[in-house]
Amino acid sequence: MLPSQFDWPPGENRGIEENAQGGVIYTPSPVQWATSDIAAHCDLLWMLAREDSVKSILEIGVRGGLSAKAFLMGLSQSGGGRYVGVDIEPVVLDWTPANVDITLLSPTDALKLTEKFDLLHIDGYHSYEQVLWDYIHYWEFLNPRAWVLFHDATCMKGVRDAVMKLRHEFVEFVVFPWCNGMAVARI
Repeated sequence: MLPSQFDWPPGENRGIEENAQGGVIYTPSPVQWATSDIAAHCDLLWMLAREDSVKSILEIGVRGGLSAKAFLMGLSQSGGGRYVGVDIEPVVLDWTPANVDITLLSPTDALKLTEKFDLLHIDGYHSYEQVLWDYIHYWEFLNPRAWVLFHDATCMKGVRDAVMKLRHEFVEFVVFPWCNGMAVARI
């Protein structure tokens, strides 16, 4: 299936095309992501959301919605799914694909969640205690082999210390150090 068949934001070309042999070619970073401290990680978020095993995403800390857009694009391209975003401020997303069920919650409302997720992105309040609390609280809502992402894993002491404490809990673990750092783990 080529991009013209996906529900993409207007004007966004994901750099996927058919070659002469009928195969599909992907060119990384075809979208110019907006300037943000998470912008350099948006292709990673998009690719993880496209994985066959990822059908539901919980994001703690949506802020301007750039990471949400990357997740929504990935879910949309992979056939759809569910996205739940949690933030202390009201969030307005500038694009919502038809095949993704989207829920935006306050932290208080998020405490009532009972469903399971395939990917958890923690980018909320950056204190050591809050990062640990977010992981420990939402861990019970993760499916087996779920992805867990921690943004600001190299530039914020609280996040960095929490990630270093938790790193042994994961089957797979890597930190991408650029653009404030993104720790990627698999339970």
